[in-house]
Amino acid sequence: MLKDSFRVEADHDLHQAIVDARKAGKRQGKKLYSCTLAFELGARILLGLQESEEESIKQDIEEIKIQKAALAQKEHLITEQLRLMEASRIAKVSNAEEQNNNVQVLAQRIIEVWDDIVIYKKHNLIYGLADIDRARLNNDKIEAVFPKRYSPKPSIDDAVKIAIDLLEGERVGA
Repeated sequence: MLKDSFRVEADHDLHQAIVDARKAGKRQGKKLYSCTLAFELGARILLGLQESEEESIKQDIEEIKIQKAALAQKEHLITEQLRLMEASRIAKVSNAEEQNNNVQVLAQRIIEVWDDIVIYKKHNLIYGLADIDRARLNNDKIEAVFPKRYSPKPSIDDAVKIAIDLLEGERVGA
């Protein structure tokens, strides 16, 4: 179909409103808003060639289906985002609990082996302490905690502070 080009003198604000609606993605039925669509609709109204009411209702139903599909997709994306946030929160809590548990276990083990390492020089016990968290503990790091000369066992609070320093983490929930 060959279109004749012609120039229409229209209200600038009206033209801009049509352009803005097009940019916003608004549709009339299946057609995107445009100057051509506005011309066609205006001509039909003026010439009395309006679409039947049944066709208009069908278009409205089609628009509603499209909107419902878009809302369902948006709901799915938001639900997925919420699920990922919940999983991340649970993982963080689990990691914090594990870290806190490691601090408690390490502190208790430091107290248990203190005299054996400091007094009896049983440095092989250090290997067992490093096994609590191999990712963050090594034998040299742990050995540096124990003094070369005799010193009394640390209190539980001091042992916890030592364990936190060794693990380079924070004690959670205490």
